[in-house]
Amino acid sequence: MASMIQGVTQGLVLLREEQGEGFLPAAVWPEGVGKLDNLGRAAQKGLQAGQAVLIAGEEGEGGSRPRVAHPLMTDGNAWGVVVLEVESRSEDRLRTVMRGLQASSGWLRQLDPHRKAVTADEGDEGARVVLECIAVLAEKDKFKAQALSLAVRLEKELRCERVSLGVMKRRRVTAVAVSTSPQFVQKTNLVRSIESAMEEACDQETTVQHPVPEDAPFVATIAHRSHARAYGHRSILSVPFDRSGEIVGAITLERPEGHPFTETEVLAVEAVAALAGPQLDLAMREDRWIGAKVKESAVTNLRSLFGPRRRALRAILAVLIGGITFTALWQTDYRVSSDVYLEPQQQFLVSTPIQGYVLDAPVRAGDLVKEGDLLYQLDDKELRLDRDRLLGEESQASKRHLQALAGGSSADVRILAAQLEQLRAQIELAEEQLSRVRILSPMDGVVVSGDLSQSIGAPLERGEIVYTVAPLEDFRVVLQVEDADIDECAVGQSATIVLASSPSQELAARVDKITPVSISEEGITYFRVEASLEAGDLAAFLRPGMEGVGKISVGERSLLWTWAHSTVDWFRLFWWKWTP
Repeated sequence: MASMIQGVTQGLVLLREEQGEGFLPAAVWPEGVGKLDNLGRAAQKGLQAGQAVLIAGEEGEGGSRPRVAHPLMTDGNAWGVVVLEVESRSEDRLRTVMRGLQASSGWLRQLDPHRKAVTADEGDEGARVVLECIAVLAEKDKFKAQALSLAVRLEKELRCERVSLGVMKRRRVTAVAVSTSPQFVQKTNLVRSIESAMEEACDQETTVQHPVPEDAPFVATIAHRSHARAYGHRSILSVPFDRSGEIVGAITLERPEGHPFTETEVLAVEAVAALAGPQLDLAMREDRWIGAKVKESAVTNLRSLFGPRRRALRAILAVLIGGITFTALWQTDYRVSSDVYLEPQQQFLVSTPIQGYVLDAPVRAGDLVKEGDLLYQLDDKELRLDRDRLLGEESQASKRHLQALAGGSSADVRILAAQLEQLRAQIELAEEQLSRVRILSPMDGVVVSGDLSQSIGAPLERGEIVYTVAPLEDFRVVLQVEDADIDECAVGQSATIVLASSPSQELAARVDKITPVSISEEGITYFRVEASLEAGDLAAFLRPGMEGVGKISVGERSLLWTWAHSTVDWFRLFWWKWTP
């Protein structure tokens, strides 16, 4: 029973002692349950009344739940009692569960240990019908197959002309199974008339029978009478079924005129509705597509969130909403972050003026130099020997030129004068080359690259670049801004630089230039943004090539936008890429 009746929380079966008047527990569900005082008191009331009783639960936290007690009697003597505790629901729904329990009393009598063999009565037949109808649900997996199997079984067991089953959809009943038509047309007048009869029973949340039995409580039967007149005078029975107190569908049975439903049959159908209804509803919910399940779960969670027992969760949600609202409204300075490095505004390349061999190299990369300091020196031994040779030849040519002036011809004088001028030009060139063997720093600064201290005696070709010297006070900051953020940057914006060598000191800068060409390195595309430092004396600790992190101030934005805009931009690009 606990597995077939939705909402049962506890169950107890008490049987009379073989010797004596006391009752002892014969079965408890679930196993290992704690206190059974409430169930025991309900059992006592049922035994005293000699019939099924309904005991309403107490309201508020800690209160007891509703209980249904059904005494097990044979020939007017009670030999046992069954008690079920169910979740809170309306009194009408509890009475439906109680009627289902009464309809199942036939097989409950089989538990009587004192009785002798008896013939089956109407109660046994009603219990058999209930069990047969419930059993067919286990044979099918899908909802519509279960609904059709149940309708066909009820038609056969109760000898009906037609049995229809409908479920609530958007506050209207929709027929999902008709025993006589496995593939019926939804919008026919017959189906709409049956749906109206089902809705009449669901709206009143009670069983509706036409014709109405004598001494029966008043219920509206307008739709049932209309259906009977339209499709031949007949007996009609509509029984709604629920899930946790909420009506979710109905079963309508039709018989020929003159064959009304007996009270036992009505109880059997009500028991089938009470037991099979929740299972059908569960199967229908499982057959829905995932979107409907997510929607229902969200609605259920929202309803439970605003219930009386979720104060802590509501407080957490309120704090979360408040935090999101605060971050959405609070404006802060938004800054674009990027990697930076320093490079000099200008740098001097020191090349070899003449061909020669390295004689001395006192500086290397990273050394500070003053203007005129020796960078390196070439070996001048061959140049000096060549100059001395030319000086000797110039002395001899001068003597020959004087002799020709004294007694030679004018042609000899002109030839010797030209040779003398040539030698003097070569001597001047040799002197110039000797003056270039010492290469000096062109400015105050730092040696950025170059090291000949490990290459003494190495040959150098004329024009070969050996050293690079950069000034110490004129630097350019290069920011590598990613392409997703480059649209936020503009010339003239202020920036803050923090170098890895001095993380505690922030340097102010201003954007001077944004290059329109992107650069890709290591899978990242960025644009080169140049900025100039606004600090004063920077020669103390700044060096070309230093790296760090820079942030460009682009204006005020909300905190929420600052944190989420990159994700939103990525999603927009992804969505645009995959949409037609």
